[in-house]
Amino acid sequence: MAVLMRVLVVNAGSSGLKLSVVGAGERVEWSRVIPVQDQVWDEREVERASAEVGVVDAVGHRVVRRVLG
Repeated sequence: MAVLMRVLVVNAGSSGLKLSVVGAGERVEWSRVIPVQDQVWDEREVERASAEVGVVDAVGHRVVRRVLG
């Protein structure tokens, strides 16, 4: 039996907050980019995006680690 899940994928970068919902077959069902201004996301935009996403089964956040030097 296949398990169908909706996963919210979050990528917080220096240029924006990238949000995507991935569903069955790794198909992107929804996506949005919230721009960063002065190192801050617009809280109202984040709330609107949250309302649009609906119910998800899991959340994943992309983390990039840079080693300097």
